[in-house]
Amino acid sequence: MRLRIAISSCTYICNSPLLNDIGIIGRIRPLRIPGLCTGCGTCVEYCKQHAIALKNGVSVLDESKCVQCGVCIHSCPYHLLKSEYDHYQITVGGRRGASPAAGRELVTVETAEEVVEVVDRIVYWVYRSAWSGRPLADQMDEIGYAKFREEIQKEFGPKPSEEKQ
Repeated sequence: MRLRIAISSCTYICNSPLLNDIGIIGRIRPLRIPGLCTGCGTCVEYCKQHAIALKNGVSVLDESKCVQCGVCIHSCPYHLLKSEYDHYQITVGGRRGASPAAGRELVTVETAEEVVEVVDRIVYWVYRSAWSGRPLADQMDEIGYAKFREEIQKEFGPKPSEEKQ
């Protein structure tokens, strides 16, 4: 069996990780340092998702629109936007071609070391369970994806977005 792995440093436009057997997407959650925003609007200009607006002279983030790409953090000329935490979303079972399918979210981890550990576990699971000659996306349920996902999530804990709320 052949596996395709795609890695993206952010979620903005790049959907390649979602269309591969294993996908890794880096995410950065922005955090504004309260009381210091100059209202220059640079972050508003750079945010292609229109997740930031200026209100009463300060930037305000709309969490529902933010894709956690980090562009706003790097664009702030005064370095007043920081990364609250970096994390990596890992997906499994995506497919390209005539019948594309988005990968299923497996887990979100906080370190590159955990990414390697999870990918190693995915590869081990696939090579022990999947059939050669059929795309992984077509066999996910047959080879026990739900149980595998449960095991991975127990071991690697909650997603950062769930933990921080």
